[in-house]
Amino acid sequence: VIKKAKEVMGEILSDREKSYDQGRINLQKVLEARSNVASMESKYIEAAESYTSGIEALLFYTGLETKELTLTTGFRTTLPGIDEEEVKTRTLHNSRDLTIMQKKLDQAITYLNIEKGSDLFRPDFSFIISFDISGGKIPFIDADWNDSWDHNITFTLGTEVKLFDGGKSGLKIKEAKNTRHMAETGLKQMEKGLVLSIRKGIQEVRVKYYAAREKEAKFEEIKEQYKNAKVSYDNDLITRSEERGARILLFTAELEYVWAKYEYETALGELEFLSGMEF
Repeated sequence: VIKKAKEVMGEILSDREKSYDQGRINLQKVLEARSNVASMESKYIEAAESYTSGIEALLFYTGLETKELTLTTGFRTTLPGIDEEEVKTRTLHNSRDLTIMQKKLDQAITYLNIEKGSDLFRPDFSFIISFDISGGKIPFIDADWNDSWDHNITFTLGTEVKLFDGGKSGLKIKEAKNTRHMAETGLKQMEKGLVLSIRKGIQEVRVKYYAAREKEAKFEEIKEQYKNAKVSYDNDLITRSEERGARILLFTAELEYVWAKYEYETALGELEFLSGMEF
């Protein structure tokens, strides 16, 4: 569409340059047309380069070997039914980051329990089993082994109680409590953040959907206007410049509609990525 608009603007510029040479318009009209052409050329180059870079990025991430890529689906044009509470619940359940944060909280709680178990006046128990064999001299002189062996199994049960450690135990317990508190706070904040992100995501989907519908209605209106302008031009009721101007408006409206559909599709994709659901 941008390429077609650029071509039409080039035709308008050519017409105005001829009119200026014939003395029918002033230089301002020519410069205005040149500015429009330059602006459209800039947009065309930007779009073309973005497309090329996008293809290269897609090939890089997917490992595909061909550059002959085509879309298998178009933009979605309907608004899916979205149960906000269900989406929030499933998002919290599916969130990998939330699972990691829960693991960190579990580790903090375990660490705190260990430090509490090692506090002052709390005994540390140990149970040790040892087994040894002694005897059996090597016969350097006599012909036979000295067959005298001792077998011992020792069971040791011990306990240790800290009576004073200079406050180290209390400090470690305090640090463990702080770690647990930070993990709990982080988990709660992450849950709240995800819920808020879902709310904003749903808002974005709905807003972009109706924005696309607005652009679609405007595009249909301008299509009809151009149809009438084309008929008028064919019957010599309007000038070539006016017909080209109406066509530019048509291309502009089409671009705005396509962009609105793209933004709606992007909003849907971001909500699906965040929630782990398909709409």
